Amino acid sequence: MSRPGAYLSLPHIALLWGLATGLAALPGQVPATPAREARAVPVTVTRAATRDLPETARTLGRVRALRLATVAAEVPGRVVEIPVRVGQPVRRGDLLARLDEADLRLEAESDRAAVARVTALRDAQRRKLRRLERLRRHDQIPEEALDEARAALAALEAELAGARARLRLAERRLAKARILAPDDGVVDARLVAPGDWVGPGTPVARLAAAGREVVLPFPERLAGRLRPGLAVRLASPAGGNTALLRLDAVRPTLGAGGHAVEAVVRLPATVPWPPGASVDAEVTLAVHRGAVTVPETSVVLRPAGTVVYMIEGGRAHERRVHTGLRRDGLVEIVSGLAAGETVAVDGAAFLSDGAPVEVRGGEDAGQHLPATPAHPASPLARRRPLARTP
Repeated sequence: MSRPGAYLSLPHIALLWGLATGLAALPGQVPATPAREARAVPVTVTRAATRDLPETARTLGRVRALRLATVAAEVPGRVVEIPVRVGQPVRRGDLLARLDEADLRLEAESDRAAVARVTALRDAQRRKLRRLERLRRHDQIPEEALDEARAALAALEAELAGARARLRLAERRLAKARILAPDDGVVDARLVAPGDWVGPGTPVARLAAAGREVVLPFPERLAGRLRPGLAVRLASPAGGNTALLRLDAVRPTLGAGGHAVEAVVRLPATVPWPPGASVDAEVTLAVHRGAVTVPETSVVLRPAGTVVYMIEGGRAHERRVHTGLRRDGLVEIVSGLAAGETVAVDGAAFLSDGAPVEVRGGEDAGQHLPATPAHPASPLARRRPLARTP
């Protein structure tokens, strides 16, 4: 048996339906409105421009001397003076270091005294020989006595020659206590300090020849594109001036990381960078003449691919493009867009095909880079050049 009130009777249902329809017909009710049209997206626009766009490769190089000479001690002694500092230019014959000369000076004085002694003996023997020759002419002494005097004089002459050679050697050893620069250059390193004991062959200083070059490492994949004569812009990472030069040589090399390519640039005397200094380098591999470019923010990645949005008639029209170089805020458009066509810049990422737009300004895409085809607007280009080669 069912409970009372579990079901509504037909009169009750009819009453409820009437109340519902009556309320819907009351005056003052607002009918439903259709959905509003999509709001316009604010954007800035620019025209695709043509320009010469350089393709470059950057790396960090190092300055090195064309030739390094390690200057070593030739005599033993204790270092008493090093008058030069690292980075100091020196001329041939300048003093690099001085050793204690006391023992060497005593050796030279001893050999000098030996020369004087033997010289005196030789002079005495000469006088004796002259007297014996006079006596022999008067037949007062035998010939054997004269032969013995001549032999003694020859022995003293030989002994004197040996004493003089030992004196010259001692004087040379004494002079070598002053270690001199063998050629013009720059002091690259001091390898000893005052108070150190050195022997023959002990390195004292390293001297860099006056000429310098910059060595630039590149990956092996660029081996076919690097060649002598390519323009290169060099700059110190610490800031300052730059040098606009050209590659002098390109050669393969094998380093710890595997095969690579090494480019070499000779530095002129006007560039003051010392051996061992780091150098930022930017080599121009090629120049894309008349490339169509747009700002980077105009290029959007969509599921269909890389697109730009052309602005025409107050609406955005999606255009698929193929891109090339990216440099200094610009993107090269290889295909899909012609120079002079208007594209969205700011706000492009929020657009879709056919979306209404509100243009709030624009700029010329060509203003992003200077007119110079080589090395445009890179950080290296904003420094005053120290040297330039044609």
